[in-house]
Amino acid sequence: MDKVLSGSAKYFEMNGGLRKLEYLMLNLPFKCNYACTKCCNYGRNEPMKSRPLSIAEIKSVIHEANELGFRVLVIAGEGEPLMDNNMREIVRSAHEYGMIPYIFTNGSLLDTSMAHFLKEQNASLIINMDSLEEEKYGALTGTRASFMVVHRNVESARRIFNDTFSTQRGYAVCRIAINMVVSHVNFNELESMIKFCGDDFALVFNVPMKAGRAKDNCAFSNTPEIEGRIAGVSAGAAPLGTTSDGKWCAYMRNGISIGSGGEILLCAYSLENPGIGNVRNGGIRPYIGKANAIVDNFYIKNGHSRCILRHLRYESLTESGRGG
Repeated sequence: MDKVLSGSAKYFEMNGGLRKLEYLMLNLPFKCNYACTKCCNYGRNEPMKSRPLSIAEIKSVIHEANELGFRVLVIAGEGEPLMDNNMREIVRSAHEYGMIPYIFTNGSLLDTSMAHFLKEQNASLIINMDSLEEEKYGALTGTRASFMVVHRNVESARRIFNDTFSTQRGYAVCRIAINMVVSHVNFNELESMIKFCGDDFALVFNVPMKAGRAKDNCAFSNTPEIEGRIAGVSAGAAPLGTTSDGKWCAYMRNGISIGSGGEILLCAYSLENPGIGNVRNGGIRPYIGKANAIVDNFYIKNGHSRCILRHLRYESLTESGRGG
């Protein structure tokens, strides 16, 4: 049975369809305990030009998003969100407003206490695991001694979330997904990762974004070949935000991305500020659709891509800020 993550694009498409506004993507100030070779943020984090949003400001944004009909709060980083001191309060606030907290994490801080808390808050987790081999995992993440910690945490989360599974319209609905960024370093582990996830976890095979540390890393070259290998192994492991027609990232198309200082971004991973505005100036409402308009104009001139950061001419967009 195919698996789907609660809060993902497929989850909403099979339950009445995606709304125009689904995803509030909120970045937290950059903190990370890893130094991943595929990191799209490395080298792009300049000193913040504005102070981070306060917890009161974040709660206000979540409240407004709920009133506008957003159903998911996505916390994708910018680094490791579980390191943020306000994380629990932010997640709790989203849950109180009936939104799904949807959290990307490397899993290193996902101890039993945090796993129980996130389960209670109806959170969906996307845990990044790029290898099941200790030496390779350490090389890809730039860490030592994290491999066993993460595996212990993942197995603990597997037990804790065991009673959250359901079946809907022929799909197994999960609240944990494993995200594997595939390169020439780990492409021989695709089948092993499928087996590791078993019936418990949804699985995502992704390719690196051409930004940050990954940009000039030869291990991440020849993306079409890697995508071909992924397609040959599993057609059901597409990125979670991908719409059913395969053309769009719903996180961007059906949402809005806010930087840690309140700036409106093209997407949560596109840290270059295109000058759209800031939620401190009127909240979310004035900026709905502004990022999509910039991306649409860019696609008209340069051709379409599911993911703006994976477009071959992404740098020309960020240099001009307006789709040059």
